[in-house]
Amino acid sequence: MRAAPRVRRAGPADVTRLVVLFRRVREENVPAIPAIVHPPETVEPLIGRVVRESTVWLAEAAVEPVAFLAVGDHGEVDHLDVLGDHTGSGLGATLLDLAKEAHPDGLALGTLAANAGARQFYARHGFVEVGGTAGDNDEGEPEVRMVWAPEAPDLGVRMEEG
Repeated sequence: MRAAPRVRRAGPADVTRLVVLFRRVREENVPAIPAIVHPPETVEPLIGRVVRESTVWLAEAAVEPVAFLAVGDHGEVDHLDVLGDHTGSGLGATLLDLAKEAHPDGLALGTLAANAGARQFYARHGFVEVGGTAGDNDEGEPEVRMVWAPEAPDLGVRMEEG
C-alpha cells in the first residue's frame, strides 16, 4: 500500500516540475482530450504565469508531483491535473475541497465538452453546467462552463404553488 500524497502550496521553484506533470497528464489523456497545442517552449512560461497569478496546490507522492490544482483570486479553477495512476484515489476531491475552503462563495471553471470524465467528476462534487462555448479556447474545442456554489441555508420558508 502506498502512502497518501502530501499536499502543499506550490511556488515559483516548482514551475519546472509542474510543467512536466502538466505535459504527462495531458499526454495520458489523448485521445479523450486533444493533445497539447502549445509548443514545448511556451508551456513553462504559461505554467509560470499560472503560479504567479493563482493559488496552486501540489500533491507529491514521495518526491514525485502527481497532481496540482490552480485557482485564481476570483474562484476560477484554471487547472486540475492528476496523473492517471492517482485518478480515482480521492486526490482530485481533496484538492477541490481546498479550493472550496479558499473560495467559500463559489468556484467556476471551463472543461472541454469531450472530457466526459472531468464533467462527471465535477458534477459529483456539486458543480453544475451553466453554458459553454463553441471552441474559443487554445484547442479550438467546445467547452462547458461549470459552477459550484455553497448550498443556501434552509430558512424554513416554503413557496406554495398557487
